[in-house]
Amino acid sequence: GKARQFSEDGLYSVDLVVSPDGRYVGARGPDFTFFLYPTVGGTPKPVPGVDSEVRPVGWSADGKALIAFQRGQLPAKLYRIEFETGERVAYRDLAPTDCTGVDGLTRVYMTPDESALVFSYPQLLSDLYVIDGLT
Repeated sequence: GKARQFSEDGLYSVDLVVSPDGRYVGARGPDFTFFLYPTVGGTPKPVPGVDSEVRPVGWSADGKALIAFQRGQLPAKLYRIEFETGERVAYRDLAPTDCTGVDGLTRVYMTPDESALVFSYPQLLSDLYVIDGLT
């Protein structure tokens, strides 16, 4: 169909998640508040419990919650955040096999049925040299 705008300008595209039925898009508005935007138009609803350090991963398979992780932690703590109440329930921990030089995860993606996750992270490694005998 023809593309049409369902929100104000200025949404952050990095944190977009679409509901399983396609009726809502979860996204950060211009003020960085996370909202559920109805795709048929209407007033967006803020999602309690999703602050600026929480990164959405995907919609829960049952459509009642957001799966998200807290940035800056390793292992990264994934949570299920209920849309209605903002209740945050521990979901899973994620970390690379070797955490050497890793400060945290940058992105996490999940299949719609919640059966698989994939993540990315920066890793900074360096060498230290010791030189003896210099005068």
